[in-house]
Amino acid sequence: MKKLISIFLAMLMLVSTSAFAEFEVWPGYGTIPADVYYPPYAENQFVTNYSPWLKNFNMISQWSVEQGQMGGEAAQQIRAMDISPVNPDIMYFGTNTTGVHKSHTGGEHWYCVMNNSVGHNINAVLCDNLDENTVYCYLNRCGVFRSRNGGQSWELLVRDTDKSLEGGYGQLALDSAGNLYMGVSTGIYKLERKTNRLITLVDHSDLAGKDTAGYRDVEVSPDGQHIYAGAYTTAEHEKIKTGITISHDGGKTWKIATIEENKTYAPVEIAIFPGNSDIIYSAGTLTNTATGENDPYGLYISEDRGETWKLHYNFLYSNAEEGHAESYAAFYYLKFGPKNENGVYPLYYCARNTTYGHRVSYDYGKTFEPLFTKEDDIGRGTVRSPFDDAKIYTGWLNQDFAIHPTIPGVVWASTNGIHKFDNGKITYSNGGFSGAGVMDLAVNSEGKLLVAAMDVGLFVTESGTYGNGNYPTMKKIKTSDRSHASNLLIDPSDPDHILVFEGQANGTSGYFGVRQSFNCGWDWDPANEDSKIPTTDIIGSPGNPTVFMYDPFDPNTIYTSYCTSHDNGKTWERTSMYIMAISKKDPKKQVGISGEGKTSELHISYDGGETWKSLGSFGHTYLYSAFFDGADDNYVWYTIRNKGLFKLNVTTGESENYSGMFEYKSFQKLYQNPYNPDHMIFATYHSSGGDRKFNPKNMETRDGGKSWHPLATAGHVISAAYFIEGTTEVLLGSIAGVWIYDYGKYHEYLDSKITIEIDGQEKSFDEQPVIVNGRVMVPMRGLFEALGATVTYDDATRSIKAVKDGKYIILTIGSDKATINGKEITLEAAPYITAKSRTMVPIRFASEALDLAVGWSQAQQKVIIGS
Repeated sequence: MKKLISIFLAMLMLVSTSAFAEFEVWPGYGTIPADVYYPPYAENQFVTNYSPWLKNFNMISQWSVEQGQMGGEAAQQIRAMDISPVNPDIMYFGTNTTGVHKSHTGGEHWYCVMNNSVGHNINAVLCDNLDENTVYCYLNRCGVFRSRNGGQSWELLVRDTDKSLEGGYGQLALDSAGNLYMGVSTGIYKLERKTNRLITLVDHSDLAGKDTAGYRDVEVSPDGQHIYAGAYTTAEHEKIKTGITISHDGGKTWKIATIEENKTYAPVEIAIFPGNSDIIYSAGTLTNTATGENDPYGLYISEDRGETWKLHYNFLYSNAEEGHAESYAAFYYLKFGPKNENGVYPLYYCARNTTYGHRVSYDYGKTFEPLFTKEDDIGRGTVRSPFDDAKIYTGWLNQDFAIHPTIPGVVWASTNGIHKFDNGKITYSNGGFSGAGVMDLAVNSEGKLLVAAMDVGLFVTESGTYGNGNYPTMKKIKTSDRSHASNLLIDPSDPDHILVFEGQANGTSGYFGVRQSFNCGWDWDPANEDSKIPTTDIIGSPGNPTVFMYDPFDPNTIYTSYCTSHDNGKTWERTSMYIMAISKKDPKKQVGISGEGKTSELHISYDGGETWKSLGSFGHTYLYSAFFDGADDNYVWYTIRNKGLFKLNVTTGESENYSGMFEYKSFQKLYQNPYNPDHMIFATYHSSGGDRKFNPKNMETRDGGKSWHPLATAGHVISAAYFIEGTTEVLLGSIAGVWIYDYGKYHEYLDSKITIEIDGQEKSFDEQPVIVNGRVMVPMRGLFEALGATVTYDDATRSIKAVKDGKYIILTIGSDKATINGKEITLEAAPYITAKSRTMVPIRFASEALDLAVGWSQAQQKVIIGS
């Protein structure tokens, strides 16, 4: 109870400070409702639980399990990391695809706390230095966000533009008082901790929307008086000059530092020496203004707060192991660690695009050595990838790293996941890795899950089954040659016969077609000219097939959008046009496309593609999904990216556009429940630019498309769906692995959800009303404040006091006694505190306490209040 009370007090503090704020608030955790969301926990090293109806199966390999490595959710490039100086067990990293991830177990388990509900491409993460529940992040081309509840919700502090600097990675800094400094394309800002007031220190908002301009790094002295911002701009932006912009009076006045005469300095990173804040380090390049020639990356030092500078270290070094005589790499991040046993503050940096990119200096930047080498052992003698047996510690993904705030020599680095280096020894790496975007999934007759993953290949479970709360506890991976499995198919007559469609325009050009395995993925038949599926520009560039299925009545016939096999994959014949959809009731009924772009035309065949009848001009590219309606195969559902959601009548050729039902038209894939055709799910397309980066949604319908509601998942765009027969569970593939969504539980929640209506207007609270033992319980603070009352909490007595119009109401947590203006009354039920630190009280108490007219609509599940 003491823990709950302390959490409650923390939430009260948030309410009191947020009164000064005017920031936009964005939900975390996608569309999971606040009244049922609870902080994620890992049931085991594989499954993370988010709500009664949502779990995430972390994409982790058997190799990782063998090494004793616990799980992190799959992520693409890890762009930013930090550890809380208040509680080092709390760690965050940000990726370019899945937003911000969190661990509250010192890196043992990870879960996503942003999930694209705000956005996904994170360039900076910074933990607050005074509060373990507060974290900041910079979302590329979106702005700076703050969460004060560990990621459950996010506030947009400063909006950035779509033209902001792509290469900025350290635009956030804190002084010792907890004031936040931010450098974005529109200027430099300060957020005062005490007042929550946003102050503009440098204003160039008039440049918003122009070519790249902004800041790569911002650093501040502990007293907040000395601010250093690494600015970058193109030539036409005279208002922002490339170089280190310095202020020595807390941001009132600014000047550009001169590194070397007649040379322009492009800073990448800045670091203030913790032993003496007069000493400043910076890494970057110098350009001769006369010749335009660039110097190699260098480490420069100033011992007088940026007034004069000298070259301290040249990053040009031998890189013979890569086959190059000499090389210098793209530079990311420069950080000091805590003082070690020798009294030295180690200086770390990361050289991207080179082997063994993480390096450390123990002589303040005069010399550097690799943080790890190929001789480092984590259990196999050599450091190997669990995916293709190549060295995992190549530097192309090396970007940010996190240093333990109090223990010297302990560093977490973002190389194909999160790896822990403890004084030169690799002691831990998690199961998160790059390229685990789930493109397709299936369950064979033995209950094994197979997952086709982008850039990785194929996952196969070895034990355990899916469905009815049972989940595998181990997975193996076998990559195919191109390591990009976009579509997956299992032979209904032979669970060991697997087919994948392999090929993607970005990275696997040269082969688009079907690969086959006859031993559940461990070995693959090589492609040959007889079995290879040729592809041409039917709908633009070659892409993944919309159709990839067995004939439900003929186990020897396999259809793809490009070719058909009538001998179970031994030979293939080309279709006369791109096949868009095939009816599972009558596979001879097919819809296809001829031509491309605006000249493309729809056709229908009733004889398996022998003859075709035109249905008229199609006029769209970027077809994402299509299928015959399971209820009536005279209709085909299909989605067109940036165009909408459509339903085609194949008899008349008329197409009905459903896009007007939604706020956006960036549609991607649509999935229909084969056991209930009225139940469908679709995903939107999102990118790192434009308004689509905010709140991308997955939607769901239970009435065949007549109405839609947000899908109560964690926000990741869905790229695959498998409905499990005999259950209300569906497996959803995304860039963050496999989500297990129990739509039955969620629909029960929707049908039983209680709402509150005050004076004719429905009110939303972060804790929803519930029925407990026949009593409707409501959130006291949210309700009373909505009615104009002032609510305070007394920690000593564990009592809550509400005041309105001279009336004093006092109640105590856990007690069924309360007083109204000194008169004691007995409550129907004792107040209690929820997992989200909200006090719930019976609705009848609210009526008696505030003289309200309170009603209850059983049909609408609604509390009706008249003030």
